[in-house]
Amino acid sequence: MKTSWSEPHGRFTAMFEQVVIQWLQVARCQSAVAKQLRLSFDQVHSIMERAVGRGLARREDLPVKYVGIDEKSMRKGHRYMTVVSDLESGRVLEVSESRTQISAERALRGAVPKRFRDRVSAVCTDMWPAFMNAAASVLPKAKMVHDRFHVSKHLNDAIDKTRREEQRGLLADGEGGLKNARYLFMRNFPDVAAGDLLRFEEARTVAEKTTKVWEAKETFRMGFWMQSTVASARNYLSKWCESAIEKGIPALTRVANMIASHAEGLTNYVLHPISNAKAENLNGKIQHLKASARGFRSFKNYRINILFYHGHLDLNPLKIP
Repeated sequence: MKTSWSEPHGRFTAMFEQVVIQWLQVARCQSAVAKQLRLSFDQVHSIMERAVGRGLARREDLPVKYVGIDEKSMRKGHRYMTVVSDLESGRVLEVSESRTQISAERALRGAVPKRFRDRVSAVCTDMWPAFMNAAASVLPKAKMVHDRFHVSKHLNDAIDKTRREEQRGLLADGEGGLKNARYLFMRNFPDVAAGDLLRFEEARTVAEKTTKVWEAKETFRMGFWMQSTVASARNYLSKWCESAIEKGIPALTRVANMIASHAEGLTNYVLHPISNAKAENLNGKIQHLKASARGFRSFKNYRINILFYHGHLDLNPLKIP
């Protein structure tokens, strides 16, 4: 029969730790659970830490087909961490502090056992060199696929930068044609509400350069991701970049050059149509954890919380090994 103690040096019985774990899974707030069960915050966190340790030790040693690498802000001041996830199951595999190549390599090694690394088909990441280099180092046989939503973000940033510059020019000339037009240009055309169509048409008439960048974004969105072969994707990408650069708009030119220099990672989408959408959804859930806890005192505590709630781990202290 299993001993009543969850750990050799634990202060609580396995049954009591299971109660705490269940409360935490429902309440999702360490402070609330500590108050309700008359425990200290540190006691509750120690139970979480032991649970995560057990869960990681029990985690099924199965190959992962698609891996996502993404960054998450830890706190103000550009403090980041690297989150590695299984894109098929949506579970967090590992978290490491900062977003350097070394930290990303550490997270990938912790996420994928060495004997399974050659079986990872593709890694989805943005165009951050540290993540790309880490993936190439730890998972050299996996295809690199650049996240389509990060590409969309770069294009939207180009639209907004161009709009701001154009707006300054209009204001200098005593016009205000782009007032309150930002959110219109940030939308895909099908998402523009019927009641906003007239205003959008008026804004596009006034903002010639912004409209050109927006149209380039729409052309890329509707055309590139629909390509059925690598050859057609390469051809489309080449023509789109050439057309974008010919427009002579600095913000768009910068994005077009960036896209051209990452053509392989983009065209690999045809072979592996994956994105970090689930990872972005996880980021929202992770942000909620941070908000509920009003921040974390250390990265270690943050990591334990993320794996406890989003690692899909077997946390049960009553389970016989």
